[in-house]
Amino acid sequence: IFQTAYDAGVPIIPALCRYPNPDGSSPNPHTAYYGDISLWQSICMVISQPSSTVELHFLDPIEAGEDRYATALHVHALLSEKQKQLG
Repeated sequence: IFQTAYDAGVPIIPALCRYPNPDGSSPNPHTAYYGDISLWQSICMVISQPSSTVELHFLDPIEAGEDRYATALHVHALLSEKQKQLG
């Protein structure tokens, strides 16, 4: 996922996509796409809800490091911390 940023020599902008429950807590289990759930099953769960909210949180840009794996771990840590802050 970082290859394009590496090739272009541009900063990476980490983005967290969050689907909170109607009460604001997170995560909303009806928006999860994981394990053996098919894309179709996931879509059906999302559209079966009376309403749904999505939040996009953009973090500060970071420079792509020389090691893509280390950069990916760093971005994962940043996004995990942001998710913890949001609840």
